[in-house]
Amino acid sequence: MAIKILGVEMISQAEVGELIGIKAKSTVCEWLARAGIEGTPINKTRYYSTDLIRDYLRYGKLEVRQAVEILRQIKTFKGEKR
Repeated sequence: MAIKILGVEMISQAEVGELIGIKAKSTVCEWLARAGIEGTPINKTRYYSTDLIRDYLRYGKLEVRQAVEILRQIKTFKGEKR
């Protein structure tokens, strides 16, 4: 069950495991740690941003996602100056 926190869709660790095809909780924890995706604890359950997971799966690394976001901001800024 996905929840929204401040407009960000979040899913539990078990749902992350289903998404990436892993059933073992420890393996899901290890995958999230290697991906550098931090969770938010709510009522003793960790929730993770679906956007961060999607971007990690799409780009491979979060640094690439951040670079893409910076380029988008530059493009938007240049468009506003005109």
